[in-house]
Amino acid sequence: MDTTTSAAAQPKKSSQQSALLQRGSQASTAFALRPFLVLHLETRSCPITYGKIASYLGVNHRTLGGPLAILQDQDRRAGVPLISALVVNEKTGLPGDGFFEQARSAKGGLSDAAFWAQQLKLLGAQSPVPFK
Repeated sequence: MDTTTSAAAQPKKSSQQSALLQRGSQASTAFALRPFLVLHLETRSCPITYGKIASYLGVNHRTLGGPLAILQDQDRRAGVPLISALVVNEKTGLPGDGFFEQARSAKGGLSDAAFWAQQLKLLGAQSPVPFK
């Protein structure tokens, strides 16, 4: 007697269940990401690309937005500099749009560039681009 369950017989996940599973995966990636970023900051004190982080974690670079948003939310709530400010696009040298969109309420009227430079300074990181 075959005891395996066919794919058709398995219950379908609701969109809420799928969202919870995705959030759990993002949280575990964020959990692995924070110590990596802290170590990078301590040893290099400069931004790092999405691609390098993705290679280290063994994930697609396009999946890092959720975990970085989790870290940013945790840091904002704790009142500490946003470690997600270290993560930049290889081509532009800037954080992704999600960094600035999530930080809107914390920017206090600063431009995106000034806010990012401020966060890098608070982290003790060197800005790769001179801001006026």
